[in-house]
Amino acid sequence: MNAVARLWDKGEPLDDAVLRFTAGGDHLLDDRLVPHDVRASVAHARMLRRQGLLTEADFEAIRAGLEALAAEHAAGGWRVRLEDEDVHTALETRLRERIGEAAERIHAGRSRNDQVLAALRLW
Repeated sequence: MNAVARLWDKGEPLDDAVLRFTAGGDHLLDDRLVPHDVRASVAHARMLRRQGLLTEADFEAIRAGLEALAAEHAAGGWRVRLEDEDVHTALETRLRERIGEAAERIHAGRSRNDQVLAALRLW
């Protein structure tokens, strides 16, 4: 897997001790949020498609990619790691590797706070 592109990355390496101190065991909770983040992301993509902001092809690629990632996660094929930053970055990185540029279109009209709140409420 490619290096994780963190939202706050300024191109400088992050000391592992700093990462462990600031994030600690957060990735363990985030790992439990994967199915809920996928569900919320598919719903958001569906709304974008209905509003004409995603093509049908992009929606289907996003939906299929996210559902495949959720199934692989449920089967133990991957886990959210400390290095991933959070569940959202873990999914976005994997989705981008799988479907390419279309993965980035899911961000329209949605903040990171929206993602966090939706996943936590579903959980």
